[in-house]
Amino acid sequence: MSIADDIEHIEVIGEAVPNSIINASIEPSNSENIASALLSLLGANINSNGKVTSIVQHRGLYGDRVSAKLGGQIFIGSGPNAMDTPLSYSPGIITESISIYRGIAPVSAGIETLGGAVDVQLTKAEFSDSQAYDIQGVLSTSFKSNNEAF
Repeated sequence: MSIADDIEHIEVIGEAVPNSIINASIEPSNSENIASALLSLLGANINSNGKVTSIVQHRGLYGDRVSAKLGGQIFIGSGPNAMDTPLSYSPGIITESISIYRGIAPVSAGIETLGGAVDVQLTKAEFSDSQAYDIQGVLSTSFKSNNEAF
């Protein structure tokens, strides 16, 4: 008998999940805190240290264990008691979308991504190849009062 005859054959039946990235929609009415868009995703939550400071939590892991990229750059939180979390650096007006990697994220999503990774795509200016003039822009208005912000 050879060693190859002793190897047990295992057959796995199922479907492979082609993509572990889930996109969250940004609510334009909540431009102060983009992390609230993650509340609609299964297993995602935010821990708040105030109105703007939101610590991303994914399936029980939070803080530095959930990597955060903003516009392709990896950010880490700063300040005492995680007062400046990575998602607090991106207001809603310049945020195009938020994607979250479920589970252990690929190396391309960041380092130390045991709890997953969040990738924030920022709005970019579009350039034209045309010789004609073209004007583009974004308009945002807001009104703030004590405890009731719009």
